[in-house]
Amino acid sequence: ILLYRYTQQDDLCVGYSINVRKPEEAHALGFYINTLPLRTSLTSELTTIELLHFVKENRLNDKKYQKTPTSQIINYLRQFN
Repeated sequence: ILLYRYTQQDDLCVGYSINVRKPEEAHALGFYINTLPLRTSLTSELTTIELLHFVKENRLNDKKYQKTPTSQIINYLRQFN
């Protein structure tokens, strides 16, 4: 909502970090973080609470992609430009 307020863009894509370390890798050293895109389309029909639920559902659905390398996601998205 804050990004919409500053940018006046109703289609937002924000990268967020997610931990991809498996429990059995807890002893290993290193940076086990992946960046995933979170895309949200803001419409005037949604209330703030509905928007937050929508974003939460998208975030939970993204867990299945948490191991996908960011470069692979970018290459996939480039084919649509």
